[in-house]
Amino acid sequence: MIKVGLTGGVGSGKSVVAEFLNVCGIPVYNSDREAKCLMGSSSIIRNHLIDLFGVNAYINNELNRKYIAEIVFRENEKLLKLNEIVHPAVRIDFEKWAKVQSSNICVVESAILFESGLAERLDRVMAVASPDTQRISRVMKRDGLSDLQVQQRIDAQMDSQLLLAKADYVVINDENRPLIPQILDILHALSHS
Repeated sequence: MIKVGLTGGVGSGKSVVAEFLNVCGIPVYNSDREAKCLMGSSSIIRNHLIDLFGVNAYINNELNRKYIAEIVFRENEKLLKLNEIVHPAVRIDFEKWAKVQSSNICVVESAILFESGLAERLDRVMAVASPDTQRISRVMKRDGLSDLQVQQRIDAQMDSQLLLAKADYVVINDENRPLIPQILDILHALSHS
């Protein structure tokens, strides 16, 4: 089985690419969604997050995502500590998930694939790239955030040029080039590697 990472900055279009891969029958592990599940279900992670962010990290036993996001996108050190708590658990969970997949290719979607150390456990990496103006517009519409809040999230992530340089394959999502032919070309290359 070929394990492929799917990455890109916030608002780049990773989810659209992931949905198409699913339609093609390729299983996709959404690390963001699974991290949220682990933060809600693991008492060890919960205790660490309460130690880091205080009792407001959870409200009615639910992760207070908005509260935590406001902190981590202002305080980079808290973001690093959050990642140190959550990402080892996500890596273990992904490995368990990958072992039960029957496809020749499986994909893990993560905005912070390199920063989390997950990329080191993969065979290939596919990055989705999009102009910052389009990324900001998409996230503002999707999440109801201000352009400043979106820019803070972009600034907290790996530089786009560095991310693209580290990737084996790049999908350009600039609303000019069709996505599907780019993805199909990458799948063809992966199936012949």
